[in-house]
Amino acid sequence: MKVVFCNTMERQTEENRVQTAQVRIGERKGDWQVGWEETTPDGGRVQELWYEGPRWEEALAAFRGGMQDKAASGFEPLVREGAPRPVRLPRNLPTLKLQYYSEKNANPEAYQVLRQWRKDQAAKEGRSAFLVAGNRLLQTLGTFLPKTEEELRSIPGFGEHKIGAYGAAVLELLQPFPRELTYPLDWVDDAVDADDFASWLEREAAKRETAEQKKRETKRLLLEAIGEGLGLEAIGRRLSVERREIVPLVEELDRDGCDVSGFVERELSSIAAEELEQADRLFADLGDRYLKPVAQQLYSEEEMKGREAARIYEWLRLYRLKFRRKAAS
Repeated sequence: MKVVFCNTMERQTEENRVQTAQVRIGERKGDWQVGWEETTPDGGRVQELWYEGPRWEEALAAFRGGMQDKAASGFEPLVREGAPRPVRLPRNLPTLKLQYYSEKNANPEAYQVLRQWRKDQAAKEGRSAFLVAGNRLLQTLGTFLPKTEEELRSIPGFGEHKIGAYGAAVLELLQPFPRELTYPLDWVDDAVDADDFASWLEREAAKRETAEQKKRETKRLLLEAIGEGLGLEAIGRRLSVERREIVPLVEELDRDGCDVSGFVERELSSIAAEELEQADRLFADLGDRYLKPVAQQLYSEEEMKGREAARIYEWLRLYRLKFRRKAAS
């Protein structure tokens, strides 16, 4: 196991002796391990495994929880640090290292060009901009400036589906920007500062946890609003969220097993019965994974422009919930 953090702990026993222990964070074959080992009064050793798994943020949470318990039992660290700092960083985190490097070496000009492209593309598709591409993906693209499809495959989050849908457009946008770095990007592994990277990982974990807590609360309030019979507009006002953010959360509630059928029926009541029947046939014929082929069969290019497209995709997403529920029954 590669040890990336280790600290010695001590506590005073009732016999006025010093009991020692060690806490370690290490990596083995892609999994993090958080462990504790302490000496017993008779000279033996007791080992505890607090965490074993692939997620860094869960490893840190286990570390903090275990340390709180040990502190409550009287153990104190010989070296006081607010968070673990790795002695040596494991080399199995290429995606996170690319994201870290792109944040430290941002390209604001390329990022702004990509943001405008994303905005325009989202308007065409009637989707949230972040479903087209997240900020981190745009930042990574702007830093590493891929010039070919093969280089584009090196960018985390730009898989085959995105390459097929957006690859040509993104490469065309990035061609004018000069680039000094080279591909393949394996050199990034040695270009990051180990201590700063570990701090960055912890900050990212804290941000994700905060975002998850906020999302859980929003979903709870959304479920309450649905139960009260509120529609999209009223829910948006109550929760202070944009309309386009609500339907994806409704889809999540449905996946969580919550009953959103009443809300779906209310929102679909304003759609013509003929359109609903057509959508049902198209989902059956074309599949329900992608909405765009269904929308293109239902509406003309003119009808799909701008704000109208957003409303079209909105009701299609809701009808897809109904279609899937019916297919599963």
